[in-house]
Amino acid sequence: MKAPHSRLVHRVKKLEARSSKHETFRISPRKGQSLVEAIVAIGIAVLVITGLVVLAVGAVRSATLARNRSLAVQYAQEGLEALRSVRDRDFAEVPVPGTYKLFWDGSQWNAISGSEAIDLYSRSFTSSLISPGKIKIVMTVGWADSAGSHTLDLTTYLTDWQ
Repeated sequence: MKAPHSRLVHRVKKLEARSSKHETFRISPRKGQSLVEAIVAIGIAVLVITGLVVLAVGAVRSATLARNRSLAVQYAQEGLEALRSVRDRDFAEVPVPGTYKLFWDGSQWNAISGSEAIDLYSRSFTSSLISPGKIKIVMTVGWADSAGSHTLDLTTYLTDWQ
């Protein structure tokens, strides 16, 4: 037969084993809390990623608009230079008043009524007589892209300087 002391030690060990199992039960609600923490972390990650995607799309749209606007400015400046060459040839050939387009006939620029298409851009100009020997020109370039329709106007004054 076992000594009473060893029986007591054996019972104490059994009780300690049972109490450690009960402590595990007490910790189990903590496991649910870590699940909630994981869900919250995933939610925050989704929000951050969504924000980054929105910023990236906005940056691409902004870059596209800037590129299209830059081309529109170039087309408008080209049109104004073409009109200056018409004026330099003969001031009387600059049409007044109305809306006109420019065309290259192979050797020089000319203006006729209407609007011209350049890729996805349209270009025309309106002219109005300010005083004898002075004409106001508004060169308009329009285009449409994913952000909508846009127009750009450049204004200059041509004078009969010769």
